[in-house]
Amino acid sequence: MKKISTFILALFLLLSVSGNLFSQVDLSSGLVAYYPFNGNAVDASGNGNDGTVSIGHTYFGAGTPVLTTDRFGNENSAYYFDKGGNIEIPYSTILNPPSISLSWWIYMEEQENNDYMISMDRWNCYKVNLQDINRVFFTTKVIDGTDTIINDKDHDGDGLLAEQWYHLAVSYGGGHMKFYIDGTLVKDWDNVPDAPIINISNNPVNLTIGQDLPTDVYSDDNPVEWGGFFKGKIDDIRIYNRVLSDDEVTALHNINLNDGLVADYPFNGNADDASGNGNDGTVSIGHTYF
Repeated sequence: MKKISTFILALFLLLSVSGNLFSQVDLSSGLVAYYPFNGNAVDASGNGNDGTVSIGHTYFGAGTPVLTTDRFGNENSAYYFDKGGNIEIPYSTILNPPSISLSWWIYMEEQENNDYMISMDRWNCYKVNLQDINRVFFTTKVIDGTDTIINDKDHDGDGLLAEQWYHLAVSYGGGHMKFYIDGTLVKDWDNVPDAPIINISNNPVNLTIGQDLPTDVYSDDNPVEWGGFFKGKIDDIRIYNRVLSDDEVTALHNINLNDGLVADYPFNGNADDASGNGNDGTVSIGHTYF
């Protein structure tokens, strides 16, 4: 049974900021895509940005993502990636916002690779991968007046350890690029321009999870040798069109509402049960008495 939050219902979580102080966070605000990977790559945000499980490039080994256990041990509740196997999501302008926050869980297996986790046209739009002692590396390409700038930053700390679950989050906007590990802000780069991420709708490239580009996009102009892929598990990806607050990132890390969860009804266009237990609802007519 997948451990999934019901924040799509605009659930407000109260977090303890100090012993007696609380702040309110809304984890549905600005959400443009959410991939709980409950048996598939469907977008649970209600925005229809569904993914397709895709074969990786032959240069990487032509792998295919497979369903696996999540961080709670639930079967078919995360995807395992290797050899370029990826999930491809059709380009949409809502996935290409001027400011962005990304939140996701990983269980990384060590390899000599760029470890691309989430990528929209590599450094030509935005991407997150692991580089240099497994530091989280975030890139955004922006237009600042007449200048085109590529912001390349990492979390500037100890690298991640292999075969361990981590909650990761990054954000860009308002002149800041922030990195979070397990709900804690570890780096705030305040020397990036306050400028929007480039809009690539004139030359769109699909979003990919687990590989740096969609497999059919590699070419002489986009050499596969410059790319990379992720090896390990990825789960619970959320994409926002705004900068999340520190409290909101902490809330995402702390979401663990599924202990005993038997049904979840986000009402995203239907009455289906999002818990994975199949307790779907049916819209019914009330009694004539009422």
